[in-house]
Amino acid sequence: MLSTVISGLTLAVVTGLAGYLGRQLHDIRKEYSAVISAQRSQLKASIVRSYEEAVARGYITAMELDTLNKRADNYALLHGDTYIETIRAHANTLDIHGSIPEYTHPENHNG
Repeated sequence: MLSTVISGLTLAVVTGLAGYLGRQLHDIRKEYSAVISAQRSQLKASIVRSYEEAVARGYITAMELDTLNKRADNYALLHGDTYIETIRAHANTLDIHGSIPEYTHPENHNG
């Protein structure tokens, strides 16, 4: 009899805990989805802004293009739309000014 009561209580606790954890997981997924959506929107706006500035002046700098391409890669990883791929493709056909300086770690810098 006592074991039946304990089993029933254990089942009730486990069922309640599973329900609670399920709701928590659902809330976490919703928040995660919102964060991903916000990040995707920020990346898209940033890419479009850089692209429009470059088109307006008639060229893109090597650093801007490198950054735009890296942002577009991240945007694709976040399952962004193909609009950014179209922008990236066109940005890579613009006249490129300048170059990307080689990185030298401060400890290796002579001077």
